[in-house]
Formats: sequence, structure tokens, C-alpha cells
Amino acid sequence: MTIRVVLRSLFLVLALGACQNKRSFQTAEKGSIDLSQAQFDDGSVYELDGEWEFYPNRILPPESLKSHLAAKRFAPVPLSFNRYSDLTLRLPAEASATYRLTLTLPAQIASYTFRFPSGQTASRFFVNGHSEVQNGIVSELMDQVRPGSRMRYVQLPLAGKTEIVVQVSNADSHRGGINRSISVASVRAMDQFRLKALMLDIVVSVALMTFAFYHILLFLLRHPEPSSVYYGIFCLLVGTSRLFVGEQIFDDVFTTVPWTLRLRLEYVVNLLDAAFFIIYIRTFYAQLGNKLVFRLLVGMSFVFASAAILLPQGIVRYLREPFQLGIAVMAPFALYYLAQLAWLNVYGARVLTVGVFAIAAAFFNDALSGAEVISTPTIFSITILGFTFLQAILISGKSVSLFYENAELSQKLLRSDKLRDESLTQTSQELRTPVQAMVQTVENVRRGVAGAVSEQVQRTLSVIEENGRRLMYLIDDLTDFVRLKHSDIRLNMQTVALKKIVHPILKLCLGLSDNKQLALIDEIPEGLQDIHTDPARLQQILLNLVSTAIRYSHSPAITVKLGTMHGQLAISVLYFGSDPDARFSEVNDLPNGDVGPLVTQKLAQLLGGHYHYQKLAESHHALTVTLPYQQMSALEVLLAGTHARTEYRKGNEDSTLSLPERGIDAAATPGGKVLIIGDNVSQNRLLQDQLATLGKESQIAKNGAEAMLRLQDSEDIALVISDVLLSDVSGIELAMNIRASFDIGILPIILLIDNNQAGVAASAFSAGVNDLIRRPFEKAEVVARVRNVLLQREASLARENYRALNRELEIARSIQESILPRANPGNENFQIEAVCLPARSIGGDFYDFLEEDSFIGVLIADVAGHGIPAALYAAMLKIALHNLRDQARFPEKLLKNLNDVMVERGERTFISCAYTMVDFKNRRLLHANAGHLPLLLQEPGKKHVKRVHPPGGVLGVRKAAAITVEMQHFLPKTRLVLFTDGVIELTNKAGKFFEEARLVSLLEDMREEPIVAVRDRLLAEMRGFSEGGTFLDDVTFIIIDL
Repeated sequence: MTIRVVLRSLFLVLALGACQNKRSFQTAEKGSIDLSQAQFDDGSVYELDGEWEFYPNRILPPESLKSHLAAKRFAPVPLSFNRYSDLTLRLPAEASATYRLTLTLPAQIASYTFRFPSGQTASRFFVNGHSEVQNGIVSELMDQVRPGSRMRYVQLPLAGKTEIVVQVSNADSHRGGINRSISVASVRAMDQFRLKALMLDIVVSVALMTFAFYHILLFLLRHPEPSSVYYGIFCLLVGTSRLFVGEQIFDDVFTTVPWTLRLRLEYVVNLLDAAFFIIYIRTFYAQLGNKLVFRLLVGMSFVFASAAILLPQGIVRYLREPFQLGIAVMAPFALYYLAQLAWLNVYGARVLTVGVFAIAAAFFNDALSGAEVISTPTIFSITILGFTFLQAILISGKSVSLFYENAELSQKLLRSDKLRDESLTQTSQELRTPVQAMVQTVENVRRGVAGAVSEQVQRTLSVIEENGRRLMYLIDDLTDFVRLKHSDIRLNMQTVALKKIVHPILKLCLGLSDNKQLALIDEIPEGLQDIHTDPARLQQILLNLVSTAIRYSHSPAITVKLGTMHGQLAISVLYFGSDPDARFSEVNDLPNGDVGPLVTQKLAQLLGGHYHYQKLAESHHALTVTLPYQQMSALEVLLAGTHARTEYRKGNEDSTLSLPERGIDAAATPGGKVLIIGDNVSQNRLLQDQLATLGKESQIAKNGAEAMLRLQDSEDIALVISDVLLSDVSGIELAMNIRASFDIGILPIILLIDNNQAGVAASAFSAGVNDLIRRPFEKAEVVARVRNVLLQREASLARENYRALNRELEIARSIQESILPRANPGNENFQIEAVCLPARSIGGDFYDFLEEDSFIGVLIADVAGHGIPAALYAAMLKIALHNLRDQARFPEKLLKNLNDVMVERGERTFISCAYTMVDFKNRRLLHANAGHLPLLLQEPGKKHVKRVHPPGGVLGVRKAAAITVEMQHFLPKTRLVLFTDGVIELTNKAGKFFEEARLVSLLEDMREEPIVAVRDRLLAEMRGFSEGGTFLDDVTFIIIDL
């Protein structure tokens, strides 16, 4: 794993290095550089190195440079100004200077990005006279200089002559000036360059840190040689040091760290990584531990690191060169000793020596580059990453032989352990299946499934049932012993009364004991609140405790008592007798192979408690299990009082006792038959008996073919219970065949599988099985799972019906929306506002307009019913209306002909309808009514609203409907209102109607308001009246202002 990580990191580093942008090395001369013919589109990055104008000991703004031409010099960039070979240019380390370069770019304006590395140690960059970047504070006065260090990128639109001015001040470092190249490129090229540079720094740093944590964790978890942790610390330091160079990620992330603290941290990291590398070599090869040169190198590194922390800043900045000089003096001796080990062919020495030589070369490269003796990139951390690969080979090779030696032995032990567990599990299941069938059959007989049973037979059957249950508990202990090893125990946490768990266990143990004097005493208080636990597991624990007490007791009295221990509820079984030696941890220590106590320990821990054995006095013992309990304060108060005790003795036990089971409401189980598929006769009969408690009728199919025939012939089968092993096909194949014809929600399938059939569950659910029951199965589980699956089926059917209803309502809604007018008509003679709010169930409200030059006809109707039928009748009414539009001037004739058309459909669906024809030329209106609500007419200047309601029967019932017309003359500013019963029958939460009187009152109050305001007010009043509820019928009204 480690080698793969290192190889991937090396591949990334090499890939990033190989795809670096092309760099141009055109040189500036006499303060200018001509890039007017440069091809910026090809992705090149141009470094502006060469001779820059140089103004020593001056911080000059760009606009004043022309007035200081006498001070102008030409100096090489990049190079610190205290490293210039020309003595006339060289400045002390603590000084200031101004640099200027004239850059000629292509004549066409374009966007360029500059890369400005920070000057030592404060700098300010100007482009064409504008300040673009500032790191720290520059000044000619050294006490005012404030250092700053960040890599900056600036994007600017430029063309032709471009002036770059850089002001630099240094008061904190051993070198000052511009010591790194300033670059320019197209925006895209510089973005690519920056991304690759960042990726290189991040990949190298993260890879080294990952390898560091791997080595440290390897040391902490496996306790190997200490050389692993030393190399891990070394990699961590080198990975950290990478953050200070290149793109200076550290400065971008930790912007608030003071520069002086940053310098100390960088020096400490660089000094300590050498120390831990030397320690790693000394520890890996014990032969080098006593060599003086290695001890001197380690001591020198720690001394310089301590100096970097403790000494003043003015001294710290000069520590790097002396340290590097010391390394250069002593490194040849160290390399000599490593070469000796390689010559002697000591394990791994040749590989390590090659790597150390490479690291030494990289170290001296970075040292000379930092001292500005050579100009090469920083490669130390990348070399360490490569060396890490070699080091991983050494560590892997050293552990491979030991790994293979232990692997074979481990595999043998695992195979042996697995075979034992599988054998134990299989044996337990084979034993439990017939025992469970026997117990459940006896229980069904006692309950009267086969007829009435006498009291004597009841007692005999009770003995059989109790012994069978005891045997099932012992088998469960064996099964749980294996499950606990593999953490395969699933809890069914419930809130139960403790006494309901203790009572049947005491009865069971009393019936199983041969001691006729045995007395089991229950001292658990009656007022104890329910506990949250797995009742079946707690019964198993208590049965083991009471059985153990009976086995080792010398006294006939055994007491179950409640108390507190370690802040938890404690259930203790007290007895006088011999020591059971219950404090053991391995199966080989179990007395007589009894796994019960060990299972008790583990189950108690799973329930959140513990198992304790206490020797209270001579021959007085307590077996205790503790459990979490929320009401500890109430428990302590309860225990402080006196409580009655219940004794269970031979002869007074209930002969009809059985362990409690949760009652199932047969009436609450959905209907339908159950098809049982399988050829195991006893299993089928047992399932039929258990399903009978739910009131479910069942059928038997012996194989898959017979089952498919029964499913095709019968429509009332609601559930399939199939064995996974059938004579012709597997249960999973049968499930897939059933799913080809029946949906998973319509016909659920329960599959019976064995407890040790690994992988069956996933295949079964993929085939469309709804639930699984593992053999051997409990009656309560079968009943509960069947009931749950049937309830899910019923819910699925209900959801499908609901979806069908919603689809129908969507169709009705779309029909209603399509037949209503898209816009309200209007001109200088009239204005109309029509509103139709569909109900949740979509009613049959409809309105339409027949407009001509001199009149307009308005029809409003309400089709009886809801949903698609009502919407279709409304659509048919619209078609008939437009076919009869030539009768629009004659309301009576129009409605009679509409009635005849609807009657001819033969459906006898009645429609209440009203039609108003407004004649603008003669200023009159004709209103015909067919069983509809009145037209409300509001005349100008009058307060009260007039009801226009000529008699008439509904449409669609019989031909020759009685339709009458009423004529009214109107004045300008007359208002008409038509509406359906959904308006006045709107109800509130109290069940009261909106009523016509309320509508009339609102219209009278708003007689002077504009039509839009009236519409909005009516809508608001209706919604407020219904308190935001859903309308049960369509709400439609039309307001006409004449």
C-alpha cells in the first residue's frame, strides 16, 4: 500500500514537471526588454531577467524617476543587491532600492498576467505608474520598514510600452533586493503555470505528510523499530518546508502570521529535518549509532534549531549559511561510513546509500541556490519523495518474510476456527428445528387447535413444553456463542415491564428442577417503571443466572432481587452454595463446556450493562446483571421502601404457563388467502396453524409449477410464503417468475431460509422478495411478519388507487382549463372580470362569452358531479354553445336548444345554467335561467342590489324544458354579477355557509369601487371565510360593468 502511494505521487510529480509551460529567456538590456514579437498565444511564460534600471538607497515613485537620472545604475535581476559583484552597485543587506524596467508588448491591447514574487523583505510593485501589489511597508528609514512575503499575480490589459517599477526595502533578512524572477504571460498561460506550480507543491507536500503519518501510525500500532517514527517525523518536516518555497502556500493560508515568526518557523523546520534524518539512519543501522560524526550532526542541528527559537531576529537571519557549512564539512564522513556498509553488503545499505547521496546532492543544490551561487529550482523535497520509494522498499522487504511466515499459520487457525463455528451453528440449527416444531405443536394442542384437552393431559403437555423450551434456550446459547464471536447479534429493543420477564423464567426453572423443596423468591418491587431492553435476550440472561444458581445451590431458597450498581439497575440472583467460578473469559475454561455464563457476559454488554459475580459471605453468592435505566433517582426511592415478596414452589405453579407473546389482532389483518409453497409437510402444517391465529385461510403448493398454476387460477391470493429449497426450482427463481406477472406491492412474497445461508438475502431481495423468515422460526415472528407484509400490501393498493384518482383529477383539471376562455373580453361598452377556482375534486363549473359588435352573451353553468365526467359534460356544453351561437340574441331559444342537445346524449346529467344577453344599442339585457342562481343587478346611484331570477328548469333532464326570460333596461355604470353555488355554499370550520346575503352585502359595500378591486375583495373574503382551506366545490363568479 505504501509503495503504491509513493509511486502514484512520483508519477504525479513527474507528470507535472513534464508539462510545465515553456519559458522564454530573453534578457533585458539597459533597463528594457522587447517582447513585441513574442508569441504569447503559444503558452509561453516570459521571465523578465537581465539589466534593470537601479536606483540604490532610494525609494522613488514612478513619476519622479526622470528627475533622478543621475542616480540611475543598471543592475542584474534576479540577484540580491548585497550580492552584486560590481562594488559600485553592491549595498549592505539592510538597505532600500528602486528598480525600473521598460517592457515592450505587442501593439494590440490584450490581457496579461504578471507574477510578482515578494522582494526581500518588503516590496511594492507599480505598472504604468499604478501601484498594483504591496508586500509589507517599504521605506528608506529602516525602522519604518515592515516585512511581508507573498507571491502575487496581477492581471492587466496592456499594449506597447509598459513601465514596471519595483521598490524594495530590507531590514530583517540577511539579503535584500529582487532575488526571484518576475514573469509575464497571457492570462491562460499564467493560469496554467500557477495551477501546475501549486499542484506540484501540494502533491509533494501531501505525499510526504501522508507517508509521515503512515510511518508514525505504523510505529504506534505495530511497535516496529523506532527508525520508522523518526523517518515519519523527517518526512513531515520536509513536507512542511515545501509550503515555504515555490508558490509560498504557507503565506497564502496563514496570512496573519507575522513575518518574523514565519522566518523562525521556516528555519526550525529546515534545521530539524536534518536532525531526524540522521537519527533515522543511526537507528536503522545500529553499526552507525556510536559514530562521532553522526552524533555531531544531530547535536549541531538541535543547537541551531534552539538558536532559531531563542536568539534575537537579527542573529537568526544569519544562521542558515553556518549550518549549511557545517553540514558540508561533516557530510563526506557520514557518506563514507554508509559506503562502508554498502561495501559489506549489509541489508539495504546499498539502496540507502544511493538515496542518501541523492539527498546530499539535492541539499547542496538548494543551499547553493539559496546562497545565489547557482540558479536552479528547489529539488530537496522532490528528492525526498523519490528516496521515500527506496525507503518503502527497505521497510517492506524487512517485514515481508515475517508476514509470510505468520500468514500461513493464521490461515490454518482461521480455517480451523471457521470449521468449528460452522459445525456448531449447523448442529444447533439442526437441533432447534425439530425441538421448536415439537414445542409449537404442543402449544397449539394445549390451546385447543385439535379440540378440547383434559386437565391431566394439559399437565403432561406442560412438562413437555417446558423441557422443550429449556432445550431451545440451551441451543440458543450455542448459536449465540458463535454469533457473538462474529458480532452478528441483532437486538430488538422494546420498553417492557421487568416482572413480565422474570415471572415466566422463574416458572420455567421451577418446573425443570427435580428438587421438590425448591423455592424461587421474587423480590422485585411492583412499582418499578418499564425498562428499555431486548426482552428475549434478557430472558436468556436471567434463565442462565437462575439455572446456574439452582445447579450450585445447597439451600432450597433462591432469590431474585433488584438493586443498583455502578449507576445502573442491577438484577441479582442470590443463593447459598458452592462457588460457580463464573469469572472466566475463554471457552476452554468453561466448566463442563457450559457456554451459558460466557454468553451471559457478552449479551449483558450488548444490552449496555455488565455481568458480575460476587461472593458476599461464606457460601453466599450473587450473580448480577446490570442494565441502563433512565429513572435511577426514582429507583433509589422505590428500593428504600418495603415490598411484598412472591414465592414460587413446587405444586403451586400454573400448569398452563407459557412464555408471554404479544397479542395479534386478527381483525386488523387485511384479507386474502395465503399460498404456502414447499414439500415439508410438518413445516407447512405449522405455518397453517400459525396463520390461523390471524384468521388467514391458506393453501398448499408442493412445488413452483403448482404454485404458478394456483396463482393464475385464483384471484384472492394476497401473500406467498415459499421455501427457498423446492423440488423443481429454487425459491429465488420462483420469486423472479412471480414478479414477471405480479407487482411487488400487489402480491408480496416471504421466503423461508436457513440461518446459515450466507448471501441468500441479497439475491432474494434482488429477485423481488418482500421479507425473509429464517429457520428455525418463532410463531410470534411469523405472525408479525405476515401481518406487516399484508399491511404493506394494503397500503400499496391504497397508494395506487390514490395515484389513479390524482391522474383522473389532473385530466379533469386540464379539460376544465382548456374549455374556459383564456382572456376576459371588454371594450368601451363593458368590462368583465371572471374567476373560476377549481375545487380539490374538480367540479363542473363552466362559463363562456358570445361577443358581437352590438351585444355580448354571457353563459354560466354548473354540471352536476365531479371529476372527468363533469369536465367532459362541460366540454360538450361548450361545443353545443358555439354550434348555436347564431341564436346568441335569443336567450330562451338558445337554452332550450342546449337542453335538447344534452338530453339527446341520454346520460340524464342535469346542468344548472343561466344566460344573459346584453344589448348595448337598446340598453337592455335579457336574462334566461335554467335552474341556476339569480343574476345580481346593481344600478348606479342605488344602494340595494336587485335579484333577476326568472323561473326555469335545469338542462339535460327532459326535452321541452320550461325556460323563461326577464328583460331589464340598464343605465351606464350598471354592474351585473353571475355566480355558481360554490360561492354561497362555501363553508368555514364551524360548518356555516358563506350565503347569498353575505355576497349581496359585500357588493353593496363596494358599489363605488372599480371592478378589479371588487374581484380581489371577493376573493380575499372567500379565502378568509374558509380560513385557507380547500374548496369542496368550484367557486365561479363573473362581474360585468356596463
